[in-house]
Amino acid sequence: GNCVHAKSYSSIFMTLCSSQEINDIFRWSEDNEQIQEKARIINKYYKGDSQYKKKIASTLLESFLFYSGFYLPFKWSSKGKLTNTADIIRLIVRDEAVHGYY
Repeated sequence: GNCVHAKSYSSIFMTLCSSQEINDIFRWSEDNEQIQEKARIINKYYKGDSQYKKKIASTLLESFLFYSGFYLPFKWSSKGKLTNTADIIRLIVRDEAVHGYY
């Protein structure tokens, strides 16, 4: 599952972006305070002692933090652009949604 998803992401990004643009995107995500704050909150509970909080953190990771990355492709798709890319991402979202069920 995740290996196929990673290959899909890589193919999409390599097709749409130059290496420099990809590096800029990764740097942006590392410097983006909102994304980093979400990651800190989830990480705090994921690395904590409570097994219940770890499960909740994992669910949050597989849901709201994970889905934050799909805003732009879905926006483009709603405007009739990159619809095949959005279809691939929809399949990934469907597969990943299973991880969010408890």
